[in-house]
Amino acid sequence: MEDLSGKRLQNAPEWTSSAYAQYETQLSSNISVRAKVQYNYAAQKYLVSITDAPRSSVQPTHIVNANIDFLLPHDIQIGVFATNLTNNHYIASVYDAPGTLGLTNYAPPREWGVTAGIKF
Repeated sequence: MEDLSGKRLQNAPEWTSSAYAQYETQLSSNISVRAKVQYNYAAQKYLVSITDAPRSSVQPTHIVNANIDFLLPHDIQIGVFATNLTNNHYIASVYDAPGTLGLTNYAPPREWGVTAGIKF
């Protein structure tokens, strides 16, 4: 049996934080706009390695997301969004099979899109 004293828990960064700012204003009597920016941070962590193997390490991540929504009459909402605005390339997950192989999965690059919805 291996002594794991002092080893870090899997997928448990020492620090994580998140912050966001949101602003909403009226453009006219029945149209408003809402803008939101979100920042997420996660410190370095180990995935699927109880022995803190270096190849199972995931670097610290800094992610910025944003969206702008237009709130229209009849509960219609149209918006645009972007994820990973700074286009950071980082490892999202790692699988480490000691003595054999390690598999790495990278997170998506900057993405953007349009949303539309209606409440009923």
